[in-house]
Amino acid sequence: MIKENGHIVELNESAQFIIDLLSQQNQTADSILAAVCAEYDVAASECQSDVTQTIDDLVMAGLLDVC
Repeated sequence: MIKENGHIVELNESAQFIIDLLSQQNQTADSILAAVCAEYDVAASECQSDVTQTIDDLVMAGLLDVC
């Protein structure tokens, strides 16, 4: 869970995994996708849109800043 602007946001396991990856330096979209695929044993073609959507949702919720 993340407390943001007086609200508590509960993240699912995969969203938390992505946030953890994004907190590390030198992460690219490709490296994040590869890590998610390895962690959850899925093909990139199966989860690429989900990873992208999760990142977009986190940005829209104000939980991530775009640099």
